[in-house]
Amino acid sequence: MGPLVTKAIIRFAQQTAAAARTGQPKPSLGRGVAMAIGLFLLTITASVCTHQVSYFSVEKKKILVKGFSSSSSELWPPVFTPALRSSALFINVD
Repeated sequence: MGPLVTKAIIRFAQQTAAAARTGQPKPSLGRGVAMAIGLFLLTITASVCTHQVSYFSVEKKKILVKGFSSSSSELWPPVFTPALRSSALFINVD
């Protein structure tokens, strides 16, 4: 979506420059400002989503590594205490 908004901003700037050269009325400045703010918000949203995916994949890897590194005596019999339910060690597998 970002490249499309960037292309629209460039097209808006070209229209504004062409209107200034020919003496025609310029396009509304509010449209350009709105596109710039939209591009900023799209960039921030994409960044936050990317970081969330990275964070959760690292956290899931930590859980899996901890589960595989435990000895089998620690894993059986499973005891689901309240502390275990509230910690990240409890994995609900569907």
